[in-house]
Amino acid sequence: MFILSASASNKLAFESDKYSHGYLTYSLLKTIKQQPDILEDGKNLNISRWFSATGRSVSDIANEENNDQKTQIFSVIDLNIGEVDSSVISNIRLQGEKPLFTASSFQNADTAAFGDDLGLTRSVNETLREISTKGKESKIVFAMSYPGGDAYSMEGSYKLKDDELNIKIRIKRGKEEICKFEEKEPKAIKRDYQPRREEGAQARQGAYVYA
Repeated sequence: MFILSASASNKLAFESDKYSHGYLTYSLLKTIKQQPDILEDGKNLNISRWFSATGRSVSDIANEENNDQKTQIFSVIDLNIGEVDSSVISNIRLQGEKPLFTASSFQNADTAAFGDDLGLTRSVNETLREISTKGKESKIVFAMSYPGGDAYSMEGSYKLKDDELNIKIRIKRGKEEICKFEEKEPKAIKRDYQPRREEGAQARQGAYVYA
């Protein structure tokens, strides 16, 4: 048996005007849609992970709306209760939902280079993750992987020529291309790096810097 109570027996359970649901109902749906880590093997809905993540979401919403509500979990068993595929996730509609971004991918268009030699993919993903961790001030949600078909992602290619970085970017939602654009960064310059004295006689290195 696995029981999730919206609140303690002597506490109130709240409805949210912003999300058009009770905190618990909204959080149950939100965690399925936005937290793929609750799925075992990317598809099996684990009830323990689901209810635990839901409890954290309820507390976050309560804090956001200056209320006191904490879920209560009673369990004697842990199990997977079903499969969640992309169609299930895509059909969940959340009021006030933040756009969900998944991992981006960028490659150097120069065939002489090896893949993403400037590490742009990692930089973009780290920036998206940082933005998504700002709590209620965050405008997006970020997950490295996502089984649904409606997440946003960025992909593209770049060239570095004459100290200028030219990036071609496509933004997609699922497989659909939403927009594409091109950015030029004239501040990408190669400069010499002077080692500190304690680094001894190490050779001077070149480093690209993006301001």
